[in-house]
Amino acid sequence: MTPPKTQNIFERSLQRSLRLRMRLQFISAVVLTIIFGYINSSWITASGFGGLIPVSTTILLIFYSKRAEQTASVDTGNNLRLLYRCAIERIVLVAILFALGLGLLKLEPLPMIMTFIIGQMVFLMGRLEAQQ
Repeated sequence: MTPPKTQNIFERSLQRSLRLRMRLQFISAVVLTIIFGYINSSWITASGFGGLIPVSTTILLIFYSKRAEQTASVDTGNNLRLLYRCAIERIVLVAILFALGLGLLKLEPLPMIMTFIIGQMVFLMGRLEAQQ
């Protein structure tokens, strides 16, 4: 039996930072959904859907960061493949969710895109906060 692997400070810091960003994105999505709902009640669904897109990509990033911690190896090629796969899956997820929201569900584009953009900005601001 091998002893359980302990996380180093970097891994714990990364997980904590990603979870904080996800919470901030979710809070900003709720606040923006309320604001857009106040402006026009038909925008509530579109705004909520647009706000959940960056939250879902952050959840995917958290999943892959945990997976990278578990499969950390000396094989840098394997780690690089995992990094590329995560990036590609996040882009594909965003494209699919936008196609679903705009195409199939016929949601209003303005609140959906605005909430998505602000959610992404919150993710980047969380990174700046984590660096300080």
